[in-house]
Amino acid sequence: MNATDQKTSDSQVRFLEAYEQHGSILKAGKATNISRETVRLWRRADKFGFAERFNDSAATFFEEVESVFFERVKQSDCDPRLVALFLRSHAPDKYGEVKVVADTTALDTLRWLKEAAKRNPRSPEPEGDAATAEARFLATLSKPGAG
Repeated sequence: MNATDQKTSDSQVRFLEAYEQHGSILKAGKATNISRETVRLWRRADKFGFAERFNDSAATFFEEVESVFFERVKQSDCDPRLVALFLRSHAPDKYGEVKVVADTTALDTLRWLKEAAKRNPRSPEPEGDAATAEARFLATLSKPGAG
């Protein structure tokens, strides 16, 4: 290996060690004085197997974060939202997102009544209470879904 290749290899190792600690190209780059563009070029050229080593470093960082997360979830004062996130991500069949199905019956009924009122305008009731008038009016209408 020539001096240039050795320098590149050493720089890659320094960057990957920093990347495992920070989990961020920006932060690892600042810590090692290596630009984002250099990292892109290394990944694209895959010199010295950099692309796979980069992925391994990313996985190592993620596993470290995950380990901290697992330890935090086990503590008695852990935020319940964190516990819920843990359960949903590790047992989605059992603790997956609750899907709420909206019941639109009331809304559909109101739409139906509005349309029915347009088709059969109400005549003022000269006598009787409002409930009786409403019952007479509703009796003149067809039921929802009937037309």
